[in-house]
Amino acid sequence: MNKQLYFHLEVIKNSLEMIHYFKERYDKLYGLPLKYDIYEDVVTSFEEKANFDSITSRFQKIQSLFGEKVFRNILEEMNISTKNKNMLEILSLLLKNGVINFEPKEWLDLRELRNSLSHEYPDDLPEIVDTINEVFEKLEFLEGIYLDIKKVYKKILEVKGQK
Repeated sequence: MNKQLYFHLEVIKNSLEMIHYFKERYDKLYGLPLKYDIYEDVVTSFEEKANFDSITSRFQKIQSLFGEKVFRNILEEMNISTKNKNMLEILSLLLKNGVINFEPKEWLDLRELRNSLSHEYPDDLPEIVDTINEVFEKLEFLEGIYLDIKKVYKKILEVKGQK
């Protein structure tokens, strides 16, 4: 069993659960998508600022782990070399081998969102609210990727006689 792959999938699962928790919480408190009128609640509450930061950092972690570790690890577990392959080639291999069921462009959009988060200013609330809404919109997509990878990983372990 590839312990690193297992560990990365657990981190992703926990991060997805946390974002899901916040999505439900904010839906109950304010309704989704979030509107800019939550400004006073967020600006005056350190806890809410910390929650927003947690959401964005967990999204970044999920996107990074998938892109930098999990996609390559799962292909290697399938005995498909990823050496000297760029992200588009990796995504194409995943698609061709039935691991993912989305187009590489969709992943590149997620990577663009992740990159924009690293250039965000903490006091630019409209930008932050838009970003949180976008992360919440992408949650189902990310959960789908996680479940697809988990399914393939489980099959690989069964073939190898491991659990």
